[in-house]
Amino acid sequence: MILSTVISQLCEGMVTSIEIFLLTLLFSIPLGLAIAGGRMSKFKPLQWLMKIYISIMRG
Repeated sequence: MILSTVISQLCEGMVTSIEIFLLTLLFSIPLGLAIAGGRMSKFKPLQWLMKIYISIMRG
């Protein structure tokens, strides 16, 4: 392989990784805020549901 080909492929991989990171960030922050808001809610069934969700996600 030619060095320029390898560098080109590495740059494409880096761009793909950055795109995936930005998409993850775009969806995870609002989801996390919604879950945190539900966990702190005064509505007990919502608190209970969020506790279960968090327990499942933590493992």
